[in-house]
Amino acid sequence: MKKAHKKATAARDAHHSRKQAIANFVLIDVTPTAKKTGSKVPVALTAAAHAQLDPSKRVAALGGTLEERLWDLLTGLDFCSQNKGAGPHYFGILDMDKRRMVHLKAYIERGYNAEPFITIKLERED
Repeated sequence: MKKAHKKATAARDAHHSRKQAIANFVLIDVTPTAKKTGSKVPVALTAAAHAQLDPSKRVAALGGTLEERLWDLLTGLDFCSQNKGAGPHYFGILDMDKRRMVHLKAYIERGYNAEPFITIKLERED
């Protein structure tokens, strides 16, 4: 099989897998919020990374929302990824309840038609 065909097949499978992962809630699509922060490409988080953003009752009572936490995460990603290529990009957000950093990594990948997309995971996730 030719090299170009293998790359196209791998990209198609990655795109299909991503679409399926979003449909199965393995990945959570956060593209609408990402666009508000200036992202020009689709962004998804793994379910585990997304769960780390969900504010506790205590934080929610103080006015913290999932949207705000997501905004902070995406802004942090934008800052750490400027002019640094496809990644992985390592960054973190503060867990207000546990007073610790949640360490994340992001990859800029290519889909079937070479369109870029971003996947954000916990640092320890494969």
